[in-house]
This record gives sequence, C-alpha cells and structure tokens, in this order.
Amino acid sequence: MRPSDRRAFADPARQMLFSSGAALAFLVQPAQADPDIPSYVTERHSKQFYECTDRVGGVTAPMHECFGDEFVRIDAALQSAYQKAIAGLPDRARNEFRRSAWRWMHRTRNACLNDPWVEDAAGGSIVPFLITDCIISRMKARTLTINRRNGAK
Repeated sequence: MRPSDRRAFADPARQMLFSSGAALAFLVQPAQADPDIPSYVTERHSKQFYECTDRVGGVTAPMHECFGDEFVRIDAALQSAYQKAIAGLPDRARNEFRRSAWRWMHRTRNACLNDPWVEDAAGGSIVPFLITDCIISRMKARTLTINRRNGAK
C-alpha cells in the first residue's frame, strides 16, 4: 500500500474515531461530582473556554488566548492537587514526588509534540492548538489521578 493510500484510508477512520470518541467524552460524566475537583477538570473544556472561542469566532490570534486561559485554569487545578498530595509528606517523599512530577511534565511535552494528530497536520496554524490541547488533556488526567489518590472520588 502506498503512503497516499494509507492516508486516504486513515483520515476517514480517524475522523470517525474522533467523532465517536468526542461524543462519548461528552456523554460520560462522573456519577457524583466532587466539590474539590472543578468541573472543568472532568469536562472536555471549561465553560469559559467555549465562551471565549464563540466570542473570537475561530480567529487564530485570539484563539491562542482562549487556549492560554484554559491552560492557566487547569494548571492551577493541577498545582492544587500537587500541594494537597505533598502536604504532610516527609522531605524525602516530597522531593521524590516533585521529581516524579518533573519527569511526567517532560514525558507529556514529548508525547504531545510527537502526537500523530500533530504529525498529520504537517504545520500550519492548527499545530499549536493541537499541542496545547494534548497537554491540557493530559494535565486533566493527571489532576484527576492525583485527586483520586488524595481521597477524592
């Protein structure tokens, strides 16, 4: 199979997979909301993000601000989860947790830079959005994991 044939098959398959995955992501909600976990951590994007993107109408430069604000929101939730996780830990465990967080951050960055969606985009103004969205998604998953380990539902 030629590379162009693979792409012709892969693009519709990815679109179907993404469409069904996106639909499932919106349908699946936690059974019980935890007051310690902001709703935008469990949702695809925050209400503020959607309001921002509607307001800017898909114009590239202002969209960067929408993604930047979303990143700041989820980063604050992740930092809060980290602070709760290390509270009361002995120094050695706290330092190991910080090293683990640092390693996770580098793995996440590298994974998102090499994400197949990014590679398929082959440049253009969509690439920074794909990378940022990948990082935000992984930060949300990390936040939920840490909060669950801290005893949140």
